[in-house]
Amino acid sequence: MDAPALRFVEEPYHFNDIGNMLQLFRDQGFVVLEEVFKPDTVDAYREQLYALIRAQEERGKGLSLPDDVPHAIWPAKAPRLRDMVRRSLWPNYERVNPTLFHPSWLIHKANPSAPEPEGWHRDGDHNVAQFGNVYYHYPLVVHVNMYFEDLTLRHGPTHVIPRSHRVGDLSPFNGSPSAPLACRKGDVVLWDQRLWHRGSVRREEGLRIAAIFGFHASHVHRFGQTPAQAAAFAAAENEAEKILFGGCFE
Repeated sequence: MDAPALRFVEEPYHFNDIGNMLQLFRDQGFVVLEEVFKPDTVDAYREQLYALIRAQEERGKGLSLPDDVPHAIWPAKAPRLRDMVRRSLWPNYERVNPTLFHPSWLIHKANPSAPEPEGWHRDGDHNVAQFGNVYYHYPLVVHVNMYFEDLTLRHGPTHVIPRSHRVGDLSPFNGSPSAPLACRKGDVVLWDQRLWHRGSVRREEGLRIAAIFGFHASHVHRFGQTPAQAAAFAAAENEAEKILFGGCFE
């Protein structure tokens, strides 16, 4: 398999556009980041994905992308994506480095006759700790949806209930309106897992390929370990100790 064909737009967003997108993200819980990938490279990358997809029926997972190929994490390198993830996680921009912790690929065959799934859920703050507070609570994690094709309702986008990350009485159980996380093939959608959300059925011919990458914030840049820290890391007896003494060092 050739190296990933996907190429990135290197030019940063204008600072006014950054501010507008972040405000939209905070207010409604999601925002489309436009022109993250160079559109003329997306089709070739999607063809590579098709060639890599394998059946995982023995594990009950249907179709899947191997997790040992660079193509499976390549989109996370996009400069515009990484910068906006960094800014969405914490206001002190210079002290945040996003960490990819959840490079998930959801791949399903089209099923035009299937009913839309229920499946509404939230991935965080089930105790609704932030509701009723006038201050905005920055998310501990964010997700980015990538589809690598121009998406319509027939292509199976994720659906969310806007503002349900901030307003406690917005939910799928009281008729609150939903919106699709749809975008063009060179774009991605940055969204807050505290939103109520669910998947949908692809009715257009082909595969529903949704890369859903999760990021959390590492609130420090790289530092040098002291000798004592390095020794404690080398002697760590479990994963918690490894993170305690070596997690933010290189």
